[in-house]
Amino acid sequence: MPNAPPSVATRISPCTACARSLGGFSEVEMHAGSLWMPQRVSPGVAQRRHSLAAGASPSSYGRNAIQSPTGATLAIRKDVAPSGHLECVSPIRGLAPTAKLSRRYAAKVAHGRALCRCSRSLHGFTLVELLVVIAIIGVLVALLLPAVQSAREAARRMQCQNQLKQQGLAVHNYATAFGVAPYSIDGSGGSRQGPNPSDDENGHGWIVATLPYLEQQPLFDQFNFNGSMESGQGLKDPAKLDLLKIQLNVLMCPSDPSVRELSTDQWQWKGVPVATTSYKGVMGDSIMGNTSAFGGTPYCNDGAYECNGIMWRNSYQWPTRFSSMRDGTSNTLLIGEDVPAHNWHSMWTYSNGDTSSTYAPLNFMPDPPDPAMWWEMRGFRSLHSGGASFCFADGSVKFLSEAIAQDVYRGLSTRNGGEIISADAY
Repeated sequence: MPNAPPSVATRISPCTACARSLGGFSEVEMHAGSLWMPQRVSPGVAQRRHSLAAGASPSSYGRNAIQSPTGATLAIRKDVAPSGHLECVSPIRGLAPTAKLSRRYAAKVAHGRALCRCSRSLHGFTLVELLVVIAIIGVLVALLLPAVQSAREAARRMQCQNQLKQQGLAVHNYATAFGVAPYSIDGSGGSRQGPNPSDDENGHGWIVATLPYLEQQPLFDQFNFNGSMESGQGLKDPAKLDLLKIQLNVLMCPSDPSVRELSTDQWQWKGVPVATTSYKGVMGDSIMGNTSAFGGTPYCNDGAYECNGIMWRNSYQWPTRFSSMRDGTSNTLLIGEDVPAHNWHSMWTYSNGDTSSTYAPLNFMPDPPDPAMWWEMRGFRSLHSGGASFCFADGSVKFLSEAIAQDVYRGLSTRNGGEIISADAY
């Protein structure tokens, strides 16, 4: 029974790649068109022969199976040398004269020689595949970009609210030290109209008064609080004009790029470069200039009347005590957001630039901006989507929706209005 390969063998050396595919051996044997490979065996293992069971195939007997030419007998050879390391021959199962040994390599046996052909192909992208990949990446970027922008805006809004919180604490620390909320002193002659006019109309706003409580004591010490602006003293002291250019991070909303630029358009300061603020004291719901189409309580910001909020242009004549807020500090707005690009009354050091009113709807912003129409633009607004943040008189910070009812919005800005406002109204 011919159960072994022919005795005549030709020893061949495959290429390196095919040798790896054949188990790492440096040589293989060819027998009449079949390729055989050496196997290391242990001493004492003899040759065994098996007859094929009904329905069995050589592959079911392992890789060392040798099928006879008749296909009826299977031989598993283990020819052992004294050293125990001589080769036995086992066919590579199913190997034809031309056969693929692996996914990457192929060997061909012909004319007594082994011709090794490495079929390691360099497969690249087709143009269609490349376009599909680019399209998928584009879709993923389009889906991801809004999420990234939303996360960044959420972080900026949180930072903005934290800065409002710091200012609210500064106001409370000032009130603890002096018994009243920080106030502003007009510098354009308006203070002479109140019940307690002062000759020192220095023009300093309430934010300047809180500087020591915002860790800015050295800056506070540099200001001149003596004399009036009209005489070239106070805030208009020529030696102190550089102080008006100083920008403070705690006064700049990170979502508003306009506040980071010096302005030369502020009212009463035309042509003078000054720093602005994103945060204004709440004067109440006073109409501005008595000409606004939005309505409101009578104009009080010129110094002739007391406003119904906490801080306004000439509030030093009516300093506000927190104990006098009958509406409750948790129901009274203290500080809110504004955008200097829409309001030319935004100079942080000046008493006519650090307060706004709730007379106008929240987030009223003409497109393009029209800050010259000042009687309509002295409200509160922000570049945050859907509303603006406010610090209440109790120190809490909340985000008010721009869809808030106008009567609720105005009621929150008064300190003694007696309005009953539900918490779910804003």
